[in-house]
Amino acid sequence: MLPEIVSWPYPLGYDTVAYYLPKMVVGFGMRVSDIPELLRFDRGLLYPLASLMAASFGDCFMVLKFLGPLLYGLLSLALYAYVEHGLRMGWRKALTASTLFSLSLLGLRVSWDLYRNMLGLIFALTTLTLVERRSWLAVPTALITVLSHELSSAMLMAMLIVRLVAGRRFGWRDVERGPLLASATSSVALFVCQRLITPAVSPPQIVLSRPLKGSAWLASDLYFFTLASAPLLILAAPSIGRLRGDVDAWSALTAAAFTLSVVGVGAPWYYRYRVLLMMCIPLPIYASETLSSKTGIVKVVALATLLSVAVPYLTTSPSRPWNYYALAASPLPRVYTLMPSGFLQNVVPLDEFPHLEGLMKGAVAEVSDGCVLVVPRQFYGLALYYLSSREGLVDVGEVSPTRGGLNLVVEAARDLNTTGKIYTVWWGKANMWYGVSEIPESFKPVAVSGPFTLYEVEVD
Repeated sequence: MLPEIVSWPYPLGYDTVAYYLPKMVVGFGMRVSDIPELLRFDRGLLYPLASLMAASFGDCFMVLKFLGPLLYGLLSLALYAYVEHGLRMGWRKALTASTLFSLSLLGLRVSWDLYRNMLGLIFALTTLTLVERRSWLAVPTALITVLSHELSSAMLMAMLIVRLVAGRRFGWRDVERGPLLASATSSVALFVCQRLITPAVSPPQIVLSRPLKGSAWLASDLYFFTLASAPLLILAAPSIGRLRGDVDAWSALTAAAFTLSVVGVGAPWYYRYRVLLMMCIPLPIYASETLSSKTGIVKVVALATLLSVAVPYLTTSPSRPWNYYALAASPLPRVYTLMPSGFLQNVVPLDEFPHLEGLMKGAVAEVSDGCVLVVPRQFYGLALYYLSSREGLVDVGEVSPTRGGLNLVVEAARDLNTTGKIYTVWWGKANMWYGVSEIPESFKPVAVSGPFTLYEVEVD
């Protein structure tokens, strides 16, 4: 809750503003006609849940600020239950693992904006716990996992299948095969059906990603993981390989998925770091096992170390990044695209958000007068939030150097059949956010607020 209080009243996280917010504004997931799209892998149950909360409480910003800590707390609770009741390691180790997870940079990175991932992990861990408890409730929770998040469901299915096929060999305790078999088969069946009945998703097959995009990409992924997990990884190292069963299997499957993605099978190259984020579950469990045999002083030092890393990061803006993180990430700048240099940001640094808010409200006023606002995906959710209507608003997708930069806005403006003025919002020329520094000549400044500018887009 600390960063949510510090950042009040603005939401945190890139995906929360760029993807969740626009769906919440239009109430996506609350209509029968939304069901086919909800079955897509990039949608899921979070959207109707968030839309229902927004309709109930009336303010999307407040819902997003509440939803993040709620999901993170539930995930910590699910991890506690999994360690105590699923792995049967005792409540002390469960409490330690849950605390270490909550304070780890890996966990905090997931909590920043990967709400769908958190929802999927909550139900994945719950399913594994229920399987250990020989409960048939594991079947519906497995299905909910598949409907929540693609990566979490893939991990759950792999865990269930491995346990079903080779459970005894890898040290798992015997459990009733009925719930285990039903959970595995039903989740796999639903996973396959998602791909078969949803036109927007490819049919079930091995997905070949782009070949490895240079050694720099791989180095950035591994460096990001080392940087984000360093304190926890040191604590976990002595126990890796000692916890046979679920924990070692989860780690091995994560390593296998990442290795396959490196050679071009499975997760695409731009998604590999999210595979590594799945280690946020086993590392705290390994670390709790290590600390269980240490003295009280060692435990206090370990906790103090994690706090000294987490608290400065949680209260830092990318405008004034935390010195340790900024210095550590500087050798490989792409790390900043995998993990924010400061927690206090969404699509922009929060200390600059009031400037963007004022400019966006001015742009919305122009749209109300019959003009058109053409905006990148980064700002589309905010424009929709302040406008409360899609009329006069055009989303051109994420603006980045690999997609042509702000030329996306120019091309979209040319395709419009309108006699009214066309506006867009972006930073000034001196800024390099999202790797875009060049402003097209057709962009004519109309208003400036802080680092942001409202431009009129002139069309030939």
